[in-house]
Amino acid sequence: HNSNPPKDHKNVVYFSLIVAGIGFVLPYNSFIIASDYWIQRFPTRTVELDLSTTYIFVAFISVLCNNIFISIAPFRIRILFGKL
Repeated sequence: HNSNPPKDHKNVVYFSLIVAGIGFVLPYNSFIIASDYWIQRFPTRTVELDLSTTYIFVAFISVLCNNIFISIAPFRIRILFGKL
């Protein structure tokens, strides 16, 4: 039994996770940064609550679709889709 973790040559996994994190969080942060604009544009709305609710809903749907895809698609298709 080999308990040594595999080597991450050239930090490929690390950078992949960084890019995935940026891609997932950057769109949300662009709306949050502009919260003053949204508050001024829609003064009678609870903008922070609307933004958070929208983000949670979209994230939930995205994760749900991803989990369905993972459970249905064969391994080779998932790898090819990931490379694209």
